[in-house]
Amino acid sequence: MSALIDVDQLRTFIAIELPDTIRRDIAQYIDRLRQAFPQVRASWSREDNLHLTLKFLGDVPDNELNDICRAVSKAVASIEPFEMVFRGCGAFPSVDRPRTIWLGVDQGHDEATDLQTAVDESLKTLRFPKETRRLQPH
Repeated sequence: MSALIDVDQLRTFIAIELPDTIRRDIAQYIDRLRQAFPQVRASWSREDNLHLTLKFLGDVPDNELNDICRAVSKAVASIEPFEMVFRGCGAFPSVDRPRTIWLGVDQGHDEATDLQTAVDESLKTLRFPKETRRLQPH
């Protein structure tokens, strides 16, 4: 049996890239969580893979990426820089059965939501449906 992988499609999402110092701090926090909860057998995110997702697009043909980049660039052009403060953590689907562990966004929550809305509006002009749920930055 053989499997075919469509290399012309890329798993794609729009995200805020976190500064190296923040990613390092979060990675240290993940190390403490890993030690505190050795029963969790899930894979833990690597430091270089930490980000704040604004919109998940799924598998996207690579010939659509330029249009997506243009739409996102247009959406964020008028957004002013803002600061974020992460506070609190949790897990879903539950703390007893964590699949994803998240850090909450305290300061910058409204600005991140506005940014997500701008990206969402811009991408709906392409083939990506508007989000029906309000962003909960984490």
